[in-house]
Amino acid sequence: AEKSSDALGIAATQAAGLHGARTGAMSKRFHAGRAAQSGILAAVLAQRGFTGSRTALEQPFGGFFSTLCDDVDTQAVCAELGERWETMEVGFKAYASCGSTHTTVDAIDRLMQRGLTAGDLKELRVFMSRKAVSNVGWKYVPAGVVAAQMNAYYTSAVKLLDGDVFIEQFAEARLADPGVMALIGRIRIAHDPSFDAGGAGSRHAVRVEAEFNDGKIWTENVDQRRGSSRYPLTREDIERKFRGLAQVVLSPASVEKIIEWVDRLDQLDDMEPLAALLRGGKSRSAALMPSTNARRPA
Repeated sequence: AEKSSDALGIAATQAAGLHGARTGAMSKRFHAGRAAQSGILAAVLAQRGFTGSRTALEQPFGGFFSTLCDDVDTQAVCAELGERWETMEVGFKAYASCGSTHTTVDAIDRLMQRGLTAGDLKELRVFMSRKAVSNVGWKYVPAGVVAAQMNAYYTSAVKLLDGDVFIEQFAEARLADPGVMALIGRIRIAHDPSFDAGGAGSRHAVRVEAEFNDGKIWTENVDQRRGSSRYPLTREDIERKFRGLAQVVLSPASVEKIIEWVDRLDQLDDMEPLAALLRGGKSRSAALMPSTNARRPA
């Protein structure tokens, strides 16, 4: 029965792109990869003559737009077509949590650099857009790793306590830690309508106020998260993050070799050795891969 229930949930999220992360389900991690896979499958099928509805987006009845909303600006879909590329807006996450929590973490980081500690804090007040509050501002109840990653109360608390929001902060043993839960009691998250006015461009903007035990108040405003296209991570930041994640399952030598080969993907004739390294295995053709200490620009 439990497996059947899981299967229904996984099927439902593929049919409708459901969120469901508050329940602690793993299926949110499935979305991006599944969407990419579906896009590639669609392109390959079309290339081989498989047809699709050519009015699937704008069809008045049963189309994508008409199904999901009552009013849509279809011209916006074609605006700057061939001139502006959405892929250029893709960034990297600096923290192991939902992107909507990152501006708050950045603001807390600035406050901590100024001298704030969890022990000094009387109350932390976070103001954000309605969309962000709905996404990450719900009451935190320990319900698994994914739920913690999607919650701004939890991520704010561990940032204040540990100075970081990475994989160690989402260990099962931390999710209901009494120290974390106590600090969450001193955090307030509220909607600020001024952040709604900017639309999607300001949906992650926050104002964070830290009230100290002695009554003084420090404030930090963050408009875009570190790691966004506006404030990109450096190459060193990205490599550092990869090392921190990969070292859990791969040897140091494999990690460095992967970084080297990914840096020169356009020069590789065979992807199998790299795939073998990513799986944590060895490849008979690994010796055929080009090896050099020269580094190319990212």
